[in-house]
Amino acid sequence: MKKLHKFIIFFVLLALAFSVLGVTPAHAVAAWTRGTEWQIGSATTSSGQNYGNPDPSSDHTPTADNYVAGVVIGGNASTASLHGYYYLTSPVINTSSAVGTLTFEYYRWLNSDFTPHMQNTIDVWNGTTWVNLWTTGGDPGVQDTSWVLQSFNISAYGNANLRVRFGFQIGAAGVYHVSSWNIDDVRIYDTVGNLFVETFSLPTTTSATSTTANGIYNVPDAVNITLNFSESISSAAGLTINLNSGGSVTTGALTNVTSYSGTYTVGAGQNSADLTVSSITGTITDAAGNNTTDPTIPAGSNIADSRNIIVDNTAPTTSATPVGGPYSAAQSVTLACSDVGGSGCASTLYCLGAACVPATSYAGAININTSDVLRFYSTDNAGNSEGVKTETYTIDTTALIIAGQTLQASYTGTGPLSFTVTFSEDVDNPAGDTDTDDVTNPANYRIINKGANGFLETAACNVPLGGDDSQILPSGVTYIPNTAVVNLGIALPVGTYRLFVCGTTSIVDLAGNALAGNGVTSGTDFTFDFTVGAVASGSGSSRTGTGTGSGDGSGARWLPNTGFAPNVVTRLPAQPAELAYTKMSDLWLEIPSQKVKANIVGVPQSENIWDVKWLGNDAGWLNGTAFPSWEGNSVLTAHVMGADGLPGPFAKLQDLKYGERIVVHMLDQQYVFEVRNKRLVRPDSTAFAFEHLEGASYLTLVTCSGYNEESDTYSFRRLVRAVLVGVK
Repeated sequence: MKKLHKFIIFFVLLALAFSVLGVTPAHAVAAWTRGTEWQIGSATTSSGQNYGNPDPSSDHTPTADNYVAGVVIGGNASTASLHGYYYLTSPVINTSSAVGTLTFEYYRWLNSDFTPHMQNTIDVWNGTTWVNLWTTGGDPGVQDTSWVLQSFNISAYGNANLRVRFGFQIGAAGVYHVSSWNIDDVRIYDTVGNLFVETFSLPTTTSATSTTANGIYNVPDAVNITLNFSESISSAAGLTINLNSGGSVTTGALTNVTSYSGTYTVGAGQNSADLTVSSITGTITDAAGNNTTDPTIPAGSNIADSRNIIVDNTAPTTSATPVGGPYSAAQSVTLACSDVGGSGCASTLYCLGAACVPATSYAGAININTSDVLRFYSTDNAGNSEGVKTETYTIDTTALIIAGQTLQASYTGTGPLSFTVTFSEDVDNPAGDTDTDDVTNPANYRIINKGANGFLETAACNVPLGGDDSQILPSGVTYIPNTAVVNLGIALPVGTYRLFVCGTTSIVDLAGNALAGNGVTSGTDFTFDFTVGAVASGSGSSRTGTGTGSGDGSGARWLPNTGFAPNVVTRLPAQPAELAYTKMSDLWLEIPSQKVKANIVGVPQSENIWDVKWLGNDAGWLNGTAFPSWEGNSVLTAHVMGADGLPGPFAKLQDLKYGERIVVHMLDQQYVFEVRNKRLVRPDSTAFAFEHLEGASYLTLVTCSGYNEESDTYSFRRLVRAVLVGVK
């Protein structure tokens, strides 16, 4: 295939003549008439020729676009068929006002077969006819390896309609594959130096610079932005110069300029580690009418290549290592300032104290030996400061101990279904229930049956079972801050037991202090021994029997006494420590229809009864029944009449109707129950209240009913049964 590369034409004209005659040469790239195989585009090396040399890889006078005129740029002239001349023809050029000698010159890179196989020609239009200036001849043809200047005196042909053309033809078979024409830097000029430059190149930006000194700038500093162009250009709509800081400069309309200088005013939120032009939006047009849309800056010629201008409006960030939190030992805290893409960190100030003002320059690790608050911030070299940050360190060296638990020393008939363990402080409760230190991991609550020999042969949590000991693990554990509710799944059978709450292997507080089960030494287990004995022969009458149904009441003989005399203040004795209720934060009961809201506390069972006189306005969960929201029957009680003689939380329990809702709130979830049954029973009728239920979660609400002034007692117990219908 044949290739004819770029050329740039300089027309020698008298400016005065153009002005007088009103002639404007049509010399833009689009005005050149390109015959078959002729192209105008970037110079590209060719291959595949079998005679001569390949096309050049660059034009004669390098420009950003590297434009040339040629035949099949980057390829070879076609040899598929014989043909007459294919031409590249200039537009009309008015040279009637030329002074002295009129010269036409250009640079060529031509590789051609010889006649009669291939012939090349250059012609000029004298106003009447085409006149040949040059033609190739016989063997060996033309084999250029570089750009070659050719020049012609065309004074005899100057006229108002002058044109030039380049052509080639294939006249005989057997022609070689050659790269053909490459043309660049075409000029027509006169003796006195009148010159018009005509090129096939598009106008470009040659560089972006700034007269602003190197340094750091922020709002509202002014920074000079200068664009330089390859030739005189115009832009009717103007250009938008986009900067890598996020800012921009708009030029407005440009007319016949070779450079533009404007001001960039730094705006809020704009940042650059090395200011430079990221893009230009708009169109530039040269005197010949050639257009370039969205011109680019050549590599190595942008602002950042000659200047170091930093735009910094963003504050640095400072981090503390380790971060605040609970720790079991003193901490050495380091501060690290980061100002990525900015001017760099200048200083970091800190102080210790909840309300202190940072004023101490950070120079090294900060030792925090006791619980304290670290406050700090950093400033960068542009003067930007971040807000004061706070990290709170809790240095906790206090042993974690068991504050209480609700197991009894002995049970009759069947053991408890559940029990609670209350810790002296909040403990580790990661997601799930399998982590070694997790308070809800059932493996942290080992219940060891001492076996037939009655001796404990398992010494601690961190040793395997010994002798004929057997182990029972809970079916699940629910944690409400400071309190673990341990569900056994089934009532413990008759036997002699030891509970281990594990400290040798696992449970820790938020600072990482291991449980001091013995009350003193961290990393020791808490233990509690209890028994479950058989029911004595002959028990079970309606008044004196256990009345436990299937055992959920753990041997209860009586339903709790939940009322005081109305309109009379009853003085209460001090509550014994062994009867203390378990406070369970984030667990409370709501009866929406009665506008009742009451915290739920755990009531320990003692000698098969629950003493609830100190409930006040709380609702009591009867330990030994299912934990509220778990599968099974959870029994809750509250006063019908308080010790102050006023109605208690369950004063209107008898008004609840089928389908009305009762809600147990636990942490961020709501367990919604609906009423299904109500009963009025004698205080010793425990079967319904403690009925063993499976397959769903049930609530049984219990309170007193029927006050008898003569005996100062309540004759009945009001029972309401509800079933779980949804969780929100």
